[in-house]
Amino acid sequence: MIMKENGEKNLKELNKLNEMLNKFKMAFAKNAITIKIDNDNFIKSAGSELNVSLHVQAKPSSKEQKIIVLPEGELKIYVRAQPIEGRANQEIIDLLSEKLGVAKSLVAVVKGNKNKFKQLIVKFVFSKQKMAQYYLQRIENLLK
Repeated sequence: MIMKENGEKNLKELNKLNEMLNKFKMAFAKNAITIKIDNDNFIKSAGSELNVSLHVQAKPSSKEQKIIVLPEGELKIYVRAQPIEGRANQEIIDLLSEKLGVAKSLVAVVKGNKNKFKQLIVKFVFSKQKMAQYYLQRIENLLK
């Protein structure tokens, strides 16, 4: 009986997490932001990961920091740092990691290091403290 209850509990939890994954996809799809999932069963346990690819247009040497979602789905990120020795890239990473609630080491520029058009990967690592709902709320706040 205990085994059956645990199995049902795990199934309910898995269904809830899969529902959250669909919400992730919809949040990004509304803004044409691509989402790449390395493993369909990624969300089954703590320690699972979700990699999201973001297309970014950098605006260094700006008066203020801000993020705007363009109609094409790209993010336009305004940062104060000048594009010298990777300072603007680092400020973009810092800003995105703060807004999305991930460690700076989980955000990386994969294309366009020396270009204003960039592709970044954000790795969402799920734990008992930070499950899908936490990240979904951070993404929704970013996209407002």
